[in-house]
Amino acid sequence: MKTKLLIISMLIAVGGFLSCVYSQDVIVLKNGDELKAIVSEVDLQVVKYKKFENPTGPVYTVEKSQVFMIKYENGSKDVFTEPVQVQPQPQTQPQIQKPEPVASPAVQPKPQTPAPKMDVPPLLTSSRGEVYEDQHTLEPYKVRDMFARNPEALSLYNSGKMTKGWGEFFDWTSYGFILLWYLQYKAGAPNYYMVLSGFIGFSITGMILKGVGNSKIKKAVLAHNSKIINSTSIDLNLNIHADGVGLAIRF
Repeated sequence: MKTKLLIISMLIAVGGFLSCVYSQDVIVLKNGDELKAIVSEVDLQVVKYKKFENPTGPVYTVEKSQVFMIKYENGSKDVFTEPVQVQPQPQTQPQIQKPEPVASPAVQPKPQTPAPKMDVPPLLTSSRGEVYEDQHTLEPYKVRDMFARNPEALSLYNSGKMTKGWGEFFDWTSYGFILLWYLQYKAGAPNYYMVLSGFIGFSITGMILKGVGNSKIKKAVLAHNSKIINSTSIDLNLNIHADGVGLAIRF
């Protein structure tokens, strides 16, 4: 009888632990940080929330302009974009027509070679193992193409995806232990509590591996963005010709 009470208590504790893990809101900032919170209000300027680990504590606020996305406990998302400011058009004064001057022989301008376009990779963001470009989720093969010129970022991303995949494997396998435990319990097997221990161990291992994988993916995105920012430079070349002065700007 004591063994049954112990098993029921462990199941209740594990269920409460898992429900707490998956019943939180997550505020994703534009710098890649994540805030585990309970969102209470979203107005025009700020987002009000309480810390998840202290639901009875004070209400905190964060500027809405710093928030990239809010993921709620029910799976829905709010993605925030900056409003486009429309510049007022200046009022034009009525133009007074002047007499047209006598046309002089037209001088044909020399054709100009168009400047080459800059090929700068975009900056990316990451949240819970997913990589975003302009608030759109990228497929893993596209991410690897972007990281192909950055071995450090590519290695971190591949390692993070593999670690997260193993975490998801352990997470799903743990549910098989629940079914096996139920079957052994109904059959009256004496060691069915060992199956319950396997469920707890696999669940915790899965969560740890997924957390480590998400962290590596975020580091890969930071390495990608840092290389883009550090490698961007501007060169100015001043050329003097018989026809005039030319200024070339190279990015």
